[in-house]
Amino acid sequence: MVNTAITVRFDPKNIYKSNRPMKNQIISKVQSQAPVGAASATVVGGWHSSRSDARNHITVDYYDDSGTHMSREHVV
Repeated sequence: MVNTAITVRFDPKNIYKSNRPMKNQIISKVQSQAPVGAASATVVGGWHSSRSDARNHITVDYYDDSGTHMSREHVV
């Protein structure tokens, strides 16, 4: 289920500016994979793989309603 109440930001802000369909897809994935209690999220960079996670993923920081960092997750 997608929690559309979660505000999604991007860092850098202009990433996917010219590809709105991709940005919308990422927002939906970030919202649907959010941990319980998350009120906002910041997408850190774009799609990538890493040594710690070979899957193609985006890195997302989730925050609660007071702005306290909850977790950093890989969204696939």
